[in-house]
Amino acid sequence: MAFFQLKLGKGYFKSFIKVIREDKEGRCFRECKALQTPKHLLLDCNLYREERREMQKKLGFSLSLKKLFYTQKGKEALFLFLSRTGIATRKWLITVRSIGGNSY
Repeated sequence: MAFFQLKLGKGYFKSFIKVIREDKEGRCFRECKALQTPKHLLLDCNLYREERREMQKKLGFSLSLKKLFYTQKGKEALFLFLSRTGIATRKWLITVRSIGGNSY
């Protein structure tokens, strides 16, 4: 489910929650001030640096949303990343918020 939410840009991440008016700014957690979009979470967010490094190692080429969502090897790496991080799920959003993320 998280795969499709990230791909479509509608789900349990703050840029979408901002759209439905449950978050004022849509910014990421803790010291990260970037807009929390699928692209940010998958390719840039410092909170997931180690998991992203593993994804990069598995792929053997530079990361891009196109490669992650539209190639077989990319999808496999992305599913592993999602299983390790739990991002874009309700449980993830509630948990990360409660351990020091921004509140709604």
